[in-house]
Amino acid sequence: MSNPNEDPLQKGIIITDDIAINPILDFNLYGDAVTNIIKNSYPKFTIGIFGDWGTGKTTLMEYIYRGLNDKDNIIKVKFETWRYEREDQFALIPLLKTIAFALPGEKKFLNLKQKLKRGATNLLKRSPDIITSIISKYIGDTGGKITQDVIDSFKDEFNSKIELLNEIDRDTLYFDGFEEIKKEINKLRNENSLSRIVVFVDDLDRCSPKKTLEILESIKVFLGMDGFIYVIGMSHNIVSKLIESEYDKSGVNGDQYIKKIIQIPITLPLWDVKDITALVQHFIEKDIVPNDYKQTLENNIQIISTAIENNPREIKRFLNNFIVASEIFSRNGVKPTELLILQAIQIRWDTFYHLLIRFGPNLAKELRKYIRLSNEERIKLLETGENVENYKYMSDLRDYASKYDLWEFLKQHLSVLININNWAVYRRAVESTRDIPMILLDGRSRDVESTLNEFQKITLEIRDIAGSHFERMPPNVSTEYDIRLERLRFLQRGLMDIYPQIDSQNSIKLDMITELKEIVLYFEDKRIVSELPEKVRQHLQSLLLALTKILEKLYDLI
Repeated sequence: MSNPNEDPLQKGIIITDDIAINPILDFNLYGDAVTNIIKNSYPKFTIGIFGDWGTGKTTLMEYIYRGLNDKDNIIKVKFETWRYEREDQFALIPLLKTIAFALPGEKKFLNLKQKLKRGATNLLKRSPDIITSIISKYIGDTGGKITQDVIDSFKDEFNSKIELLNEIDRDTLYFDGFEEIKKEINKLRNENSLSRIVVFVDDLDRCSPKKTLEILESIKVFLGMDGFIYVIGMSHNIVSKLIESEYDKSGVNGDQYIKKIIQIPITLPLWDVKDITALVQHFIEKDIVPNDYKQTLENNIQIISTAIENNPREIKRFLNNFIVASEIFSRNGVKPTELLILQAIQIRWDTFYHLLIRFGPNLAKELRKYIRLSNEERIKLLETGENVENYKYMSDLRDYASKYDLWEFLKQHLSVLININNWAVYRRAVESTRDIPMILLDGRSRDVESTLNEFQKITLEIRDIAGSHFERMPPNVSTEYDIRLERLRFLQRGLMDIYPQIDSQNSIKLDMITELKEIVLYFEDKRIVSELPEKVRQHLQSLLLALTKILEKLYDLI
């Protein structure tokens, strides 16, 4: 197989998402280690490749897939879950078919292929009757009354659905069928102990809660069967939430559920600036980036690393947006470095970007005064409002007083922004390729927007109350109180910045919400609120209760 990076047909203006690149640090070490485990371990386990969107799960699994071959007595199967998301069939049916079709055409595999196909066909024909029988069994056991206890009991039995099906119809796949499959697998392994079937399952976190559980339950059917190895790619946090969502009332813990299925967890590491730099440099050296943009990108890798989320898919997305915007607006005088800087600001600090676009060169020039100040001086100036005669835009910049990373970025690149002449053209260039947040078919965007507005309103009020009474705190708690108050301010702004990016940075959002809950518990501490006046204490407690409910809703909306 030729290397896609060396295929001239895959080189062009745009960086495609299927280019085979190393998406993580020491990528080959991960891939080679997992490949070796699969080849040289007793085949009766499941490997989990854990990582968030765009971190390289699919590419790592593809690397492992290519590292296995028929000479190693390995049968490789790809089960692409998204293909079956809309199907009414129970996920075990397409899984059985996929394994059957992946078996070689040699005579020794014929019986196993037939058993798998027949089992899938029988299950497809009989599954409505079987499910009806299970429901009838529950109704019969309870005298025909459908109570909440009956519903909860039925849900609790979902994990053992296979055993129930055995009891109801011994002629179906679930009894004779799996025994026959086991026998055929054992025959193959008796002839050659190295024989094994490796099933790759990807995009599990893109499925609905119901389909995710169906697939995991289908995999569980094979967990006790020799000869099978599963490699499953997923976002641990998302799949865990999907599981808990489906088992809402039974209290099933998603993390524990996953642990029962995954014996070998492989977690892709987070990217850092060095990894991003290396990947962009890789694009340049391999001619994946068009020649016209190589020098600009090489000179401004630091800007790119500032702008994007730390995963390879976002890097390619950002570079493509930059290239497309440049292709469109270069004739209008848009310069690449200025465009890169504005795109970075728009992605990293979107609300500040709109402020910058609104006031243009006037604000850009005024910012020179602010970047000369130390962080402490700038915060004091913006929060007290002193010296207003010498500093403009103070009320507009107040919310950015403690965004140290933004001010550091401006120190390095403000001189370039000041030289922009036509801000209207640059705005069109940046926004021609920007991702539009909160466009969802299920209406979740409206819930997010309204909930965030309420979140901001309540947290600002809590900060005002807590801040105004800070001096009344006893010395033994004042330092800790001040730290929590500052942290509340930081988290409130941070969550407002990243939350509208739907299905992105979910792990960071969850961490922020968790820390906010801890801060709520802190402010509910009796030794803290006891120092406040009665009316203030009651008001603060009502706000904290409201904030707790909002945090739960934000958690559910991720």
